[in-house]
Amino acid sequence: MNGIRVNNVIPLYQRLYDYIRERIDGGEYRPGDRIPSESALCAMLNVSRVTARSALQKLADDGILVKSHGRGTFVAVPAFVESMDAKGSFTESCIKMNAKPNTRLISREIVPLQNKIAVVLGAPDGSGAICLKRLRLVDGQPVIFEEDYFGMGYAFLLKEELENVSLFSLIQKKMGLAPIKFDNYFDVSEAGCEHAAHLECGEGAPLLRVRQTVKAIDNQAMYFNEQYIRSDRYKYAVCSS
Repeated sequence: MNGIRVNNVIPLYQRLYDYIRERIDGGEYRPGDRIPSESALCAMLNVSRVTARSALQKLADDGILVKSHGRGTFVAVPAFVESMDAKGSFTESCIKMNAKPNTRLISREIVPLQNKIAVVLGAPDGSGAICLKRLRLVDGQPVIFEEDYFGMGYAFLLKEELENVSLFSLIQKKMGLAPIKFDNYFDVSEAGCEHAAHLECGEGAPLLRVRQTVKAIDNQAMYFNEQYIRSDRYKYAVCSS
């Protein structure tokens, strides 16, 4: 069999597993790359479909490959685990993970507040608020689509440079406020068209949704955000007080 070491003791599917794993470890297949299909592996390496299927399934079970229905099988992208020592800062968390953080500003505009968010921010229903939509990336991989809502007291955000900028640092510099407490509510949401386009996933894919109120001293709400997280790429961490 071309490409697979002969060994009558080790099962054939395990030898194929090792063959693919060696090429992943050696960089021939990189995270996110598509692996040859079962039929392609059969033709390339003269193995049966049962052998190819068993090897690919074991690689998927071990978290090395990810199967996507209708698209194929891909090398898994390593998931980043948020640092609990970062005090809610995405930028600081990435630095502690020895990873490169990036933030892309998708849009910023003044929108009418919906009742739920108005209550959180202590503003009249229907009053204007600043909405920022941002995409957070780790080592170039999009992991979080975030929507932030601020009262009009934060109007400086309409003019400030927000690409690759820590909002926490900017707010502290401009207003002397620092986040002290985070109220988080979790559920699972299906990716809409906008989320899917920016997070590079299919529409309807499950995303971890975090609804968060960021508070300063004296329980003062600074802002409210909704984060849509690709949990296969980024593991959200919560540290209890």
